[in-house]
Amino acid sequence: GFGTAIGDAIGLGVRNLRERPEGSRVIILLTDGVDTASSIPPLEATKLAKQYGIRIYSIGVGKNGAVPFPDDHGRIQMVKVPMDEDLLKEIATITDGKYFRATDQFALQDIYDKINQLEKTKSNVRTYLIQKP
Repeated sequence: GFGTAIGDAIGLGVRNLRERPEGSRVIILLTDGVDTASSIPPLEATKLAKQYGIRIYSIGVGKNGAVPFPDDHGRIQMVKVPMDEDLLKEIATITDGKYFRATDQFALQDIYDKINQLEKTKSNVRTYLIQKP
């Protein structure tokens, strides 16, 4: 299974960003969307982010089916990835961010461009890619 620690990643983002100037606190959460390994529940971490004025853009990668995924040797395998889109949407909504769905590399680049347009200020952005260890 996927050991995904969404809550921990958000918690880490909060720790790293809370000293930053207001208005430039952004976390991009790139994940397959199923939280299985957090010591902090994702929504608890999200509420903490909101308290610090951190916006979270969540990006779900996966198609609720098999997606190409590099294995430990760099070979591409088709891996079944379930996705908890509701959780990712809720995380974005709570923090005034946005949820995106990335089905491939091009979609991902497109999403980054959109986020850049939404974040006019020179933001200190932390990106967390969360996938199986």
